[in-house]
Amino acid sequence: MTAGKPDVTGFDRKAVLGLVVTVVIVAIGVAGLGGIASGAEEPRDRLGNVSAPVVVFEGEVLNVTEVRQSESGDPIGTGSVSFEGLAGNAEGEFEQADDASRVDFRNFRTGTYDTNGDGRTDVVVRAPVIRSVTVRTQNGANVTGGRIPADAVVDIAAQFNFEAADRIEVSVEDPDGLDVTREVLGSGTARHLTDAEDSVRANFTDQPEGAYRIEVEASELDASRTATVVIRSSRPTIALDRSTVSRGESTIATVIGDPGERVLLRIRSGDLDGVPATDEGAHQVFAASGAVVDRIGSDAPGAVAAVVRLDDRGEGRVRIHSDGLRSDNTARIELVQGTSIRGTSLSRASLRVDRRAVSVTEYPATAILGSELTLTGQARGASTVTAYARIDNRWEPLFRDGSSDRYARADVRSDGRYTLRIDTSRVINARGTYWIAVAADAGEQYDPDQRLSAAEFASLDAESVSIRIGSGELRASLSQPEVAFDTGDEVTLSIETGTDQEDIHLYVVTPRGALQTAETAAVRDGLLERDLGDFTTRGEYRFVVVSRGDDGSFESTPNSVRTHVTGRESQTQLLAKVRDAYTRAGSDDRLRELRLDVTYPRIAIDAPPADGTVEPGDVTVSGTTNRQAGTDVSVEVYRDGTTVTAETTRIGSAGEWQTTLDLAGESAGSYTVRVEVDGTTTQRRFSIDPTTTTTTATATSTTATAETTTDTTTVTTTDAAAETTTGVTETDGQGLTAVLALLAIVAVAALAIRRQT
Repeated sequence: MTAGKPDVTGFDRKAVLGLVVTVVIVAIGVAGLGGIASGAEEPRDRLGNVSAPVVVFEGEVLNVTEVRQSESGDPIGTGSVSFEGLAGNAEGEFEQADDASRVDFRNFRTGTYDTNGDGRTDVVVRAPVIRSVTVRTQNGANVTGGRIPADAVVDIAAQFNFEAADRIEVSVEDPDGLDVTREVLGSGTARHLTDAEDSVRANFTDQPEGAYRIEVEASELDASRTATVVIRSSRPTIALDRSTVSRGESTIATVIGDPGERVLLRIRSGDLDGVPATDEGAHQVFAASGAVVDRIGSDAPGAVAAVVRLDDRGEGRVRIHSDGLRSDNTARIELVQGTSIRGTSLSRASLRVDRRAVSVTEYPATAILGSELTLTGQARGASTVTAYARIDNRWEPLFRDGSSDRYARADVRSDGRYTLRIDTSRVINARGTYWIAVAADAGEQYDPDQRLSAAEFASLDAESVSIRIGSGELRASLSQPEVAFDTGDEVTLSIETGTDQEDIHLYVVTPRGALQTAETAAVRDGLLERDLGDFTTRGEYRFVVVSRGDDGSFESTPNSVRTHVTGRESQTQLLAKVRDAYTRAGSDDRLRELRLDVTYPRIAIDAPPADGTVEPGDVTVSGTTNRQAGTDVSVEVYRDGTTVTAETTRIGSAGEWQTTLDLAGESAGSYTVRVEVDGTTTQRRFSIDPTTTTTTATATSTTATAETTTDTTTVTTTDAAAETTTGVTETDGQGLTAVLALLAIVAVAALAIRRQT
């Protein structure tokens, strides 16, 4: 239907204009005071957006007179209005409203409706839905359906789809079903939500323990949702799933506390066996799994610990290995609130660690990677023993040697003793500290090649020992043996240590005896690559790389070396001081020395040969330079002063460069190839001959500033001490004189012939 236009002929135009201006001013004032609300503070009775299609919700009673229909753009107007269902649950439905200023959508089906018969959507009816309710503590933990401490302050939020239509009221019931909304939430606007970004703060201080029911409900629409939280004592507690283990087995500690809280599990040095009170020791005792976020150790108070973050339910689980705990001893697992290893213990659990029947009595504390280990001990009552190593969280069987598939197994002699030989080049294949175990009669339960989980290994009668495996080799290399000085070029220093994590000491000594670098660098995943530059002095730079020996410590430090440098040493004297610091009697530190020549910038052509001959087609031009890898090299071929072709290539990792030029369409004759890198140039002459298949020639070099046919090299430098001038021709001067003489003879002969003619 089409609404009729109201008769305004009897109105005073000035009065109408004044009323419009007043309305505009009031609207601007309201916008200035309150802005545009992101959600409904009160249930709406009319639509803010009147351009079709408009969205309404089941249960609303709205004025739709101003809704502009899709096809015509005309408002629905006053009077009755018809709604014809087009899609969704509304398809085929028909609704009639007698008064467009008050349409009751409570009985409408969800879907799309047309109001003027043009078949286009004017109104969309949706069901009001509260998708979720979330309760979070002040530290961000989601405790919806979980536990909170007695003094908890939480924020309640909801996700819903009717922000523009209605607000949400929040209420709280205690464990007895009594309404405690006013006590927990306060009063007024603090008890309702207007949009998904809004939240209501609830303070449960002084509330009794038990389950609390939180309900969020639309104030007018038919939509609601509930959530629960449970108040319990906030004092953290600890419990072990196994209070008695045999050495090598593990137990799970479960911590209960406030959701999102961080606590600390601590074991003091008196309960440790062969494990230092360091971060490394903590890594051996506590597994990097479950709720563990950090593992630390400290000499004061002498303990190892695991930092545990409790989940949204206020729980955290930690696996504790007994390999590093004393046998025939009851260890105390202390629970400390906070993350300080020196904190006060709130509660504790006791863990009894019994001795294994298998023992390892003789073994090396350290060994070289790739060598053979020998372990001896007792295994009374057993027939065989098998060697395993703990790799990550699994136990892997070890091999007898590096060349066969024989596993490290041995028979137990009649006196109960055994001798095991173990290879350290296959399963144990990197530097580090390993737990190596000897298990009795493992073949009765598992296949010889089977990798065992911690739970499977715990079923064996075994004893484990800690052995540090060191690498007998430190590798260091430079990306190129020569570099141009005072150009900003860099070289890459590569260091391999054979272990995942390692610190090295690095020294760089200049040609004039200055200590340019003295630092500690970290090697990760067995490799360190460092770009080094600042080569401002010509001559030979020396690099010294030092790694720990098998004792696991450095004999000296960069700071200590610096204190013994006077600044008056020559390069030889300074290198001697660095070496002496790490090679004292009893030291097993590993040193590697490298040399780097720093010279004038240069570039050379290797192919095509000088004065050589090539066939037309693809011609390879290559050479070497002492400039930094990745730098652009310009290659140009010209004839009689005219450029034939040009390409740009880049220097490779070893100072080499190469490109291929297309000379297929060029005629026979003499050509010049010229290359340039950052102002340093060289060139050489070659010939194209279609009949040529092989060429041999010797490369020469001369200045690029003169347009001659011989090879040239131009070097730009500002070194005042250099006695060699740049652009010096390297070709033989007598050869050039001979060429000029020959040209003069030819010219005289030509002139004589011309005169005779």
